[in-house]
Amino acid sequence: MNPLWSSVAALYRMLPCSRNPLMRATDRLYFSAVIVAVVVFAASVPICAAVGTAAYSSRSAELAADRATKHEVEATVVGVASISSPEDVRTGAAGAASTNAEVSWTVDGQTFRSTKRVTGRVAEGDHVSIWLDSAGERVDAPLPTSDAAAFAISYAMLGIALSAITLLAGLQLLHAYLAVRNRRAWSQEWELFDRNPRKFQE
Repeated sequence: MNPLWSSVAALYRMLPCSRNPLMRATDRLYFSAVIVAVVVFAASVPICAAVGTAAYSSRSAELAADRATKHEVEATVVGVASISSPEDVRTGAAGAASTNAEVSWTVDGQTFRSTKRVTGRVAEGDHVSIWLDSAGERVDAPLPTSDAAAFAISYAMLGIALSAITLLAGLQLLHAYLAVRNRRAWSQEWELFDRNPRKFQE
């Protein structure tokens, strides 16, 4: 017999609709549950993708609204304090990986000051970029628009992972329950065999 045909025939004998006399009702139930789980998981993938698309649109709108309330300006460095990184301390490297710079800026004749951590070295009088809100107060820089895509992908992948875990856990619980039932059925059949072995030989 063709090996491919043998494999197909063996697979068919495992299906719930097959007439395999060796397959118990519990086996048919379990394989039916496996087929349903595969169908449900396949259906959940486009649903999770749609949820991810909705999350992307929502996140993009949030980022755009946040960016609209902020604007970037140049501030003047009025004081510096070097900071050595842990690696610099261990290796004894000269210089600082970053600098705590005290910066100053003016909005509508009012001067503001704040501390900004700057990568590398800066000196008094240098200019650095900072972000301000509509009142001229310093705020965190807006998140990049790529954050929306990463957020949407992680949201969709989380949904797919939760679907897979839930279905696998359900199948595992069903398999454990059916295994207990099978063991009980086997015990009962062995008891009947011990009582009347001739009946099973007829």
